[in-house]
Amino acid sequence: MPKIKVLITIKTDNQEEKLETYCILEDNNLKYLEKDKTKVFLNYSKLEIIRENKKIRMELKFDIKKETSGKILIRGIQKEVIIPIKTTKINKNNNNLQLEYQIEDQKFFYQVEEIK
Repeated sequence: MPKIKVLITIKTDNQEEKLETYCILEDNNLKYLEKDKTKVFLNYSKLEIIRENKKIRMELKFDIKKETSGKILIRGIQKEVIIPIKTTKINKNNNNLQLEYQIEDQKFFYQVEEIK
């Protein structure tokens, strides 16, 4: 399983986070750990992101042609919330990915950029 160095950027209208880390790339899947110990699994071919920690599990699916549904499982109360996702931009190039999407009134920018 090859490891690659990446810069992860997540932006909203009022916040921006950047994380430089090593991740595992295997079978079109990227796996990395965020600063707060959240595990992130990104499937490049299906355009799905799973974020998981002790409190929540988020499953986000992206499709530029149609609105998709995401799931958030809140572990403490075992409640699942379905959220609509409107994808406005998808740009894939080798191990790099840019996603722009909207959940309710909040816009998001997510980027994975391989550092060589």
